Amino acid sequence: MTIQTQSDARKETIDEKGAWERLSKAATLFIGRGKKILVMDPATDEKEEILRSVLGRSRTLRAPTIQVGSDFYVGFNDSLYNDLK
Repeated sequence: MTIQTQSDARKETIDEKGAWERLSKAATLFIGRGKKILVMDPATDEKEEILRSVLGRSRTLRAPTIQVGSDFYVGFNDSLYNDLK
């Protein structure tokens, strides 16, 4: 697996519009929320529901956000990133 894009959220903040531009083209979104992993599809799931899940309190894209192929991994969850190894 090769990470295609990586951004440092401390240096580059991505607002709601920018987040949707990136994530709307994804095949699958894997979102770490505490101990849970949400799996969403931008083609079929509601835009507002996806944005609620991937944006932080400051309404910017949560970190870390990693693109692997056409999939995105957003937020942190140990088991989510263990699957990437």
